[in-house]
Amino acid sequence: MTTTIDLSELSFESAELMEAPAEVEEPMSGDLPNPVYAQEFEDMGTVYNVFETITARKHVCRDDMERIQKLAGSYPSLERLLKKYPLKSFSLEPSRINYDVSTEGIVRSTYEAVIKALKDVLTFIAESIAKLWDFLTANGQKTAAVDDLEAKLKTAQIYILEVDRVMTTTRLAEDFRKVREGAFNNEFHNLSKKWNTFRVMQLEHPDKMFEALTTLAGVVKTKLPPFVDAVDSFLTELTQAETEADIKVAIAKMELLDMTSGKFIALASSWGYKTNGVNKHANMTDFQSTASFIKGMFKSWLNERPTIDKQTFSTAVTSHVISPWSGEVSEVISWAKARTVPAMKKVAAFNATSLKPGMEDLYMQHLVPFFKAVTSILSGFTAIEQCMGSLTDNRNNVAFSISNAAIGIVKKMDGYILANKDKLTIAEQNVIWRHRKAVSASFGK
Repeated sequence: MTTTIDLSELSFESAELMEAPAEVEEPMSGDLPNPVYAQEFEDMGTVYNVFETITARKHVCRDDMERIQKLAGSYPSLERLLKKYPLKSFSLEPSRINYDVSTEGIVRSTYEAVIKALKDVLTFIAESIAKLWDFLTANGQKTAAVDDLEAKLKTAQIYILEVDRVMTTTRLAEDFRKVREGAFNNEFHNLSKKWNTFRVMQLEHPDKMFEALTTLAGVVKTKLPPFVDAVDSFLTELTQAETEADIKVAIAKMELLDMTSGKFIALASSWGYKTNGVNKHANMTDFQSTASFIKGMFKSWLNERPTIDKQTFSTAVTSHVISPWSGEVSEVISWAKARTVPAMKKVAAFNATSLKPGMEDLYMQHLVPFFKAVTSILSGFTAIEQCMGSLTDNRNNVAFSISNAAIGIVKKMDGYILANKDKLTIAEQNVIWRHRKAVSASFGK
């Protein structure tokens, strides 16, 4: 006698996903605001630009001071300067009147901004790296759980194909075909509201998507540790600097860091990135520009809603393979974290008061461009972090969606068969029941 197994309660519990409405723009993984784009950083640049202007012409005028008047409340030395020497005390045309006191006041104000910006940048670096580890750890755990869905999905796919093959030879064939088509149409309709170009790319080009993940992970593994080591070394050399030449050497070492790689550029190029600079942002380094391009491409895919045909859906439900991704994510964590954590402790503990007094103008002149270089690198890394997150989330969502669709079809097919099992021969039941047991066992039922 055959045993009846109830498959109605089978589900992928971990697949209860929160889906954004189709009309709402889907965001990428969150990131920290880069201080180089903060208002304070713009203000520092404004003060510094005024300093460069008046020192280059060796004259100052009222217009120069009007440019920075609004910032006086943020910088005590600038506020003191304008109280003692108000705007009307400056000539309309560039002259030597108040030049020396203006230069001194602006140097002090800019230095105050520079030191604050330095601490902000270092904090940003430390927080970005810490967030990267948290993100990769959480994503790795989720991705490992998705890897485990493969066995469950496979049994559901075999059930769909083999039970369909058996049922087409029974006297229930015609009615069963309608039930099966109805089940497929229902799941197709549900999924069609969730598909975006990113999901279609994962569905149709899984190898390409995994290659993208490994390429981005490779950048993190090979480029993040030397960057953090360089920041560590830079802080040591900066605090020990005795001359302008010492400061320049410390900064030059940072600027010589090559953050790009052939595979990284090739990945972006495969999606239309122009290495000749046609679509490179003028204010970005090659590394930041490449990472931003890939991020922009992924973001556009997230919000494009293509049509997906039923045949593509049917093929996915019956033959989609959930290949393992968790190993790659875990390797990034173990490899890079060991290299960066010690250095980041030093970065986080840096105290700008250790900089030597009397060198304010030198620090100011050379650190401003340094900030942009460093934060450009961090912008690239945070973009890569977002891209890795979007890749793994997208792969996981596709796996969940296809798996849920498959088990939904299994339930509809199984419900019809159970209701009509008396119209099947013992031989037909035995074949079907074997596949039912396999699905049940894969879910631990």
